[in-house]
Amino acid sequence: MRIVLFAPTARSLYSRLVAHALVQQTNIELVGIYVRRLWSYKRIRTDLRREGPRLIQKIYAKLIIPERYTKQEENQLSVLEDERSLEEKNLVDFSRGRGIPYFRVHDFNSEGSEASIKDLAPDLIVFTGGGLIRKNILAIPTVGILNCHSGLLPRYRGMDTLEWAILEAEDALPQVGLTLHFMDAGVDTGPILRHHRQELRPGESLTSVRQRLEPEMVRLVTEGVRELQRGGFQAQAQKSSEGKQYFVIHPRLQERAAVKLQKTH
Repeated sequence: MRIVLFAPTARSLYSRLVAHALVQQTNIELVGIYVRRLWSYKRIRTDLRREGPRLIQKIYAKLIIPERYTKQEENQLSVLEDERSLEEKNLVDFSRGRGIPYFRVHDFNSEGSEASIKDLAPDLIVFTGGGLIRKNILAIPTVGILNCHSGLLPRYRGMDTLEWAILEAEDALPQVGLTLHFMDAGVDTGPILRHHRQELRPGESLTSVRQRLEPEMVRLVTEGVRELQRGGFQAQAQKSSEGKQYFVIHPRLQERAAVKLQKTH
């Protein structure tokens, strides 16, 4: 199976762990790595519209203090990084050391990206972040574009699904977890392959829940690729009426979700 990887930044630990796992699998060939450029007017405009003031915090955390961000916000992934003995600290070095074509692009959906991806003729694109994917790219891989969504589909589509799930839970425990699915032209509306449901622990914070989910994202994606290569999956289509799209949560609602999480058990 020929695979192309999409990554939001060259330093993304999630992307690097997935890339490392892919090259370890038999009958899998990672034929290209695409990384979005950090600075472009279109990307800043899109991210600002989607995330608002929180975008400034993300830029500061990931660019101004990247090492501290990695240790504090992605510490579960850092443990996995040590376990798997990742040597390269970015996808540039990773691809160069293995002779994998590396592309730094303004937009995954651009005509230039489309032409080069078609030349690589991938069976599957593995998406690890970097914005919405348009129809021109969705149509290229013969199998599809694989994504791990940080919420339980079809109920929770879009952004901040952990907080929304906590806020909307009444007497029952919040339903939180991950969904492995194929991307389509909608937002998290593509066919579902597998769920991972996460049990909440007493006294957890929003951060600790997300940290425990991150290694599961790596596992879910890499096991999903293996199953697709073996032909072991049967995707289940979503109905639009089964869920709705959520957007970036207001800070006050996020605080309310954090307090409610503390009282869950």
